[in-house]
Amino acid sequence: MRKNIVLFFTCVFLFAGMQECFADRIANPPPQINQTRPALAACAGLSLYLDSAGVVWAWGQVGLPGIKQTSVPVPVLTKGVRIAASLRAAFVVRSDGTLWAWGQNDRLSALWMLPGIPQKENEPIAPTRIMDNVFDVRAGFGNASVLKQDHTLWQWGNLQPQRGITQRAPFKVMNNISQVRQGAEHTLALDKDGQLWAWGSNLLGALGLGHSNIKATDKPQKVRQAALRKKGRIVDFFCDYWESMAVLSDGSVWRWGKKEGDTGRLITHSMDTFLYPTRISGIGSVKKAEFLSDSGFLFLKNDKSLWILGDNIDGQGAPRIGGVSLDGADKVADEVENFATHYMTVTGASALFRKSDGTLWAWGNNHFGQLGDGTTENRETPVRVQFPDGARPLCDPPLVEK
Repeated sequence: MRKNIVLFFTCVFLFAGMQECFADRIANPPPQINQTRPALAACAGLSLYLDSAGVVWAWGQVGLPGIKQTSVPVPVLTKGVRIAASLRAAFVVRSDGTLWAWGQNDRLSALWMLPGIPQKENEPIAPTRIMDNVFDVRAGFGNASVLKQDHTLWQWGNLQPQRGITQRAPFKVMNNISQVRQGAEHTLALDKDGQLWAWGSNLLGALGLGHSNIKATDKPQKVRQAALRKKGRIVDFFCDYWESMAVLSDGSVWRWGKKEGDTGRLITHSMDTFLYPTRISGIGSVKKAEFLSDSGFLFLKNDKSLWILGDNIDGQGAPRIGGVSLDGADKVADEVENFATHYMTVTGASALFRKSDGTLWAWGNNHFGQLGDGTTENRETPVRVQFPDGARPLCDPPLVEK
């Protein structure tokens, strides 16, 4: 009892701005907002990992004061429940519903001119509290979307394709939202009734409207979902530059939009079918999928096997892995729990995944050390992420309250 009282008052002092110093590892509590399950997030040269003790680890282009870049994971924050990686910025939702961010403060960052963020251009920002009552966060190329606990959706950052402006202060977009995904030039949001909404750039059909008459819009539009509803409900979705993807409850994967340089190999129909969701033939029993390169993507099947599909993966810095193949797809690994891709990168594709035994693995381009293996060497096959023994969450500088 006495130890519990001491721990309680210690936590009170920590929230008052004192230094945080604790870490623990793997357990598996239920995925609730005040509890934690392991999660991965990646973007460009930044990798994030949320372990089951609620500790947030970062490597690659971490953008912390004194640690702008590292090839091994460093623990940054505790009490995390959600994470998101953006170009030059990281976001963490903590168990009390507060949203925290850190990273490089420049004009390409989602932190630039954000209220509450110290405005010192081109200087790294320490973890800073920026919002309350948050349930989830997603980030893109200099922008971010936040889903609050009342199911309202908020955005800020570089929204030129979406609203023709750069909006630095968070503003409300929609009500009744259950999930959101943030791309570079468009946003997808799933409402509580199962309808998928899209807004932003529709230059190459990324909004899934069935036409390209609207080149860009700042008003949420209904994605053309007739074909999807016949197959099942949306269980996961993803967007990057000019392309979108959804996974349905029947395990099928659907894609719309197009990337420049895409050969179209992932869909056997004409270019017109990219204007609305079209099923990717030959694969099924999928529970998660993310784009990896201009013409490739990763998908995780229900049996916990991770696969890669697409053209010219070699040219993107994340080679196709030999061995088991299925309808043009190559198996990467078995016993995989989750994965994340470093989409929106110009240095070459890379990805990381977590196995059932709690180990993390990565492969592909490693220009910024984002693979976490202690080097900056590109890897053609997965290598294990090297966590330092006995590392504790960073204590210098202290956290910054808004």
